[in-house]
This record gives sequence, C-alpha cells and structure tokens, in this order.
Amino acid sequence: MVTRDFIPLHFRDRLRSEFRLTKRATLHRLLIILLLFFSVLAPAAVDSESERLDRFLESVYQRTLSRSPMLATTLGIKNNNDQWDDLSLEHKNENVRLHWQDLHTLHTQFDYAKLDRNGQLNYRVFEAALKLRIERFSWRYHLNPVNQIVGLHLAIPGLLTTYHSIDNLNDARAYIARLQSVGTPLSQFADFFRAREDSGFLLPKHVVPRLIQAAQSVISGTLDDGDEGNILFNDFSRKLGKLRLDDNVRQSLMADMTQAMKTAFIPAYQRLITVFQQHQALGLDDNGVWALPEGARYYQFLLAQFTTTDISADEVHALGLKEVARIHQQMEKIKQEVKFEGDLSDFFGYLKTDRQFYYPN
Repeated sequence: MVTRDFIPLHFRDRLRSEFRLTKRATLHRLLIILLLFFSVLAPAAVDSESERLDRFLESVYQRTLSRSPMLATTLGIKNNNDQWDDLSLEHKNENVRLHWQDLHTLHTQFDYAKLDRNGQLNYRVFEAALKLRIERFSWRYHLNPVNQIVGLHLAIPGLLTTYHSIDNLNDARAYIARLQSVGTPLSQFADFFRAREDSGFLLPKHVVPRLIQAAQSVISGTLDDGDEGNILFNDFSRKLGKLRLDDNVRQSLMADMTQAMKTAFIPAYQRLITVFQQHQALGLDDNGVWALPEGARYYQFLLAQFTTTDISADEVHALGLKEVARIHQQMEKIKQEVKFEGDLSDFFGYLKTDRQFYYPN
C-alpha cells in the first residue's frame, strides 16, 4: 500500500495543483453545459407590441411597392422599372380587398393599449388611411380620374422625365420598354373613363379641351436633336449623353427609343386624345358635384376628407360667407387708409391694372 508519506513532496504538490485545475475546468465545463441547457429551455426574447407593428407596417409597405412600379420609381427603387402600374378594375378591387385584410389584421392582431406612444400614432394613422382608401373606392366614379392639373396623361411623362434615371444600359432599356408598353395603362385608364361615362359621370366641358391640349403636348415636337424636339426624346437623349457609351451602342439606343415612340407611345396617346374628344360632346355644362348621382352625400364625404371634421355643407357655406365679410372689412379699411375714392370693386380693378404694381418687364 502506498501511503501519502511515500509520495515525494514535489510530486505531491504537483498532483494537488493539477487536481485543483481539473476541478476548475470540470466546473467551468459544467457551468457552460448548464447555461446552454437552460438557454434552450428558456423562451426567446419577446418583441414588443410596437416592434411587431413596425414589422407589419414594413411588410405592407414592401407589398405596396411591389404592386406599384411607378411608386417605386419615384422613390429611386429600380425593381420593375420597365413596367407601369396595373390600372385594371380587377387590380383596384384586389387593392381594396388587401385594405380590408390589413384593417382586420390591425384590429385583431395588435393591442393598442400595449403600444408605445409612436406605435399608437402609427396605429391610428394607418387605420385612418385604410378607412379613407376603402371609402374613396366606394366613390371611385365620383372622383374625377383626370383634370387640367393631374392625370395619367401627365403622370407618365412626369415619371419618365423626373424620376426615371438612366445610370446604365439596363436603365436605358427599361425606359424604352416603358415607352413600348404605355398602351396598356392608357387603355386601362380609357376603359375606366368610359365606365364612368356609362354610369353618368362626366367631366365639365370646359376642362376637356385642356386635357386634349396637355396630351397633345406630350407627343408634339420632332423625334430628333433640336430645340423643338419631343420632351421625352430630349429627356432620353440628355440622360443618355451622361453615360460613357460606344457610339454604336448610343445610336442603337436612340434608334430603339425613336421606334418605340413612333410605333407605340404616340399611337397610344392619340387613342387617348380620341377618347377625350368623344367625351367633350357629353361633358357637363360646368355643374358642381350636386349634379352627380348622390351628389349631396359625395360632397359630405369630400368635406370629411379635406377638413377631418363632420362639418355640414351649410355650415361650410356660412363659414365662407363670414370669412368673406371679415376680409372685405379689412380691405375696406385699407382702401380708406390709402385714401382711394370709389367702392371696393373699383379698388380691386385699380390694384389689378395700375402699372405701378407691375415690374416693367
């Protein structure tokens, strides 16, 4: 039997040291194993209600971008920048279905009380936006899809010239592809325009000539270099000029662009102009929305949309008369201060026509 005293002292100390190290290492390994074990059993960190809402809103945003190539282009996103938005009634119906779905998700999957301050604001804003979009769709025929200021006929060239950048060959080809395919959204727009007509929704007659003039301006000008060149031709040429391209490639792209304008873009706009011209004979004699079917209810909807209140049409009218009277009183006071002789109508004419109120050129 080997006794403790038989083991040499220096060897005994070494064993004791190694034993202590072994114990520490074993304990350390045991602690690691226990931590790993309990980390598996412990639930993962739960996202806050506001973080969940942020992710939901981001998913809706990304879905919206994927369904609207035109919106993506305005934001500098080049996914699908060779395409136009789908303007068909089927697509519009699908959008409304998605709005209802998102509203249901918002109401059933998120607890407003658990949201932080920003989360509650996002909740209310998104909820209000969805409800407005759904309600606007119910008035889709009442809402004029075009006027002398805005409309698809102006949005298309505006998108191409202002937002469709050309930084490489793919961008240039996407621009040309959009010129070639512009007939689809314009035809979808024309179909909706005629559907409004069939339901008795017409534009004021004085607006239609301006639509025709605006559409004609988009396709006017020559398709070659020069001051009188077409706005899209000039835009494409200018953007292409900033790229370092072989002359043959540049000439080929310009030829493709010109061909797309001649065979697709210009004919599509000419068809739209014909639709406007046919509509002119049917247009309203400058009547207000009261002349439309359910015009009174529609006007009340517009009041709610633009004022975010439940103010009535009569109350708005009364407020308007009150404000006009107040402003006229201020104008009358100014007229007296400048010692103008005549009534307020004469004062207006003086301010509009006297040369002292105009720059010389």
